Order: sequence, then C-alpha cells, then structure tokens
Amino acid sequence: MTVRQAGRLDDGLKDLALLAVGAAAGCSTCTDAWYWAPAGRRAVLEAEIRGSALWHDGEVFTRLERLVMLYAEAAVMSPPMALDGLAAELGGYLGETGLAELTAIVAGQTAHAGLD
Repeated sequence: MTVRQAGRLDDGLKDLALLAVGAAAGCSTCTDAWYWAPAGRRAVLEAEIRGSALWHDGEVFTRLERLVMLYAEAAVMSPPMALDGLAAELGGYLGETGLAELTAIVAGQTAHAGLD
C-alpha cells in the first residue's frame, strides 16, 4: 500500500507538514510552491499559510495542526529532536496508519529538500 492509497491523513495536515519541512530546511522552492499554488491544488487556507511563520505561538492553528508541524520540523532538525512523546500524542489523533502516512510524507519532503 502506498501513502496515496492509505489516504487517512487530511489534505490540510499534509500541506502543513510539507510547509513545515520546507520552512525548517530553508527551502524557498518548497514553501513557494505551496504558497503560489492555485487554491484548488492546496488544502491549506491562505490565512494559515501567512500565519505559518508564527505557528508556534499563533492562534491560527489547532493543537493537531501544531503537532503535525512540530513533528515535521523536528524530523529535519540537526541533531534530530526526540519524537517518541510527540509521535505518541499524534498517534492518538491520527491512529497508526495516519502517523505512518505523516512520517512518509515528511521523509519524502525531507529528501526533496535535500536533507536526507
């Protein structure tokens, strides 16, 4: 089963994970692609994208959205941040399949951003 076939993760959460990896990696190509994509090609609302730089402190995002972005950001940190507690909390929201899908999306974007 591929990530696309699993499809358990909400498109908006996928977009936020991709944006968080791109921002953490300093990959302007990654973040610009999502910002400038036509509205039909992205699930993230424009206000959320504009608020993404302040996502740690802002009120734009839900707890789950912030956890997704933290997970994505933590995966690209050097040295990597411990993900055990974060993964457990995310698993409570997303289930095992959703967490596996999120991990695959983050890993794919990390490779795309040249961080693998």
